[in-house]
Amino acid sequence: MSNAEAAEATGTEPWTRRTEEAAQLAATFGKRRTDAGEHDRTGGGGREADSARITENLAELTAALGPDLGLTTGTLVRTCALLRIVAGGCGPTAFALAARLASTGEHGNGVGGVSGRAARLGDHAEAAVLLGLAERAYALAVADLKERSTGAEQDTPPPALLPGTQFAVARMRAALAATTALLEHCARAEDEGGQHTTRADSSVPRVQAAAAAEQVVSAAYERVRGHGGEAERSIARIWQDLKTGPRTRADSPGAHDADTAAELIGKAAFGIDPAETPRWL
Repeated sequence: MSNAEAAEATGTEPWTRRTEEAAQLAATFGKRRTDAGEHDRTGGGGREADSARITENLAELTAALGPDLGLTTGTLVRTCALLRIVAGGCGPTAFALAARLASTGEHGNGVGGVSGRAARLGDHAEAAVLLGLAERAYALAVADLKERSTGAEQDTPPPALLPGTQFAVARMRAALAATTALLEHCARAEDEGGQHTTRADSSVPRVQAAAAAEQVVSAAYERVRGHGGEAERSIARIWQDLKTGPRTRADSPGAHDADTAAELIGKAAFGIDPAETPRWL
């Protein structure tokens, strides 16, 4: 058994408590954000209030789970799992935490900078947040479809019985499963310090998560759009997080978006220097 696998296999009960605590905090963050949204619509709030809420959320996470979610003493696999849970409650908080984890990683191996451990941790962390957002959108859409199917009128086919709905849900679930497997595989390789420890390798789950999240959140919104329920509003907010959240890390050393990550992967495959022109800018 590898060191990382041994770390994951031990301490099951404490790990369960950590995930439960993360879920409770995520629910608190989500309610806090929803309540703030109601306040904003009546003329309060604003960008400074949003920033203050994120700072408050991060402080609570630090007090409960440590400043780096246990990354220095645990595994990246488990850290990514916690990030996914937090993202389900509040995307901006999760993105801010991912950016902080990237800076923490500069001291992990004594190898910082654009191509070092800090940048690779940031890629995994951001992929985990994107995946968490997509998972939340999927859960909201499925719950909404179930509810509307139960209360459907006799002359209206329950949406859950429609093949188009079933196929859409299947595609969403497949995208989530594939992305989860890839992220866990790459994170475990980073934990082991094995062959998948280059910046191009850590960029793969980043690219996959961005594509899958856009696919899933978009499909989820299409299934709830026009019904005016909480699911529609929540998924619309997730879509906004999906488009604006990655900018949280935009000014950090080594940060790159899905397109520049794809450029790096492609150049690595051909043995081309990442700085070689033409560049995707």
